[in-house]
Amino acid sequence: MKQQKGNNTLVVVLSKKGMKKMCVYVTKKINEMKKQMINTAKKHEFNFQHPDVIEISQKLDVLIVQVMQNQQPSPSGKVAGLRE
Repeated sequence: MKQQKGNNTLVVVLSKKGMKKMCVYVTKKINEMKKQMINTAKKHEFNFQHPDVIEISQKLDVLIVQVMQNQQPSPSGKVAGLRE
């Protein structure tokens, strides 16, 4: 793993092995958060507009978008975040 700083942005370049480990972790985290959101919705009588449900949903959305962005091919045809 390499870290590069520039313009107050931290860029982390992972090897394929590191990326796979991260994907496994993020997938587990997404599944945990889905369960948490379902349980929270049940607790609030499936009121999906309850602030607690919305908060978890928004955090889950952020994680899902991050995963999707990392899976999009770059102009070179390689998946972002992976290096040979």
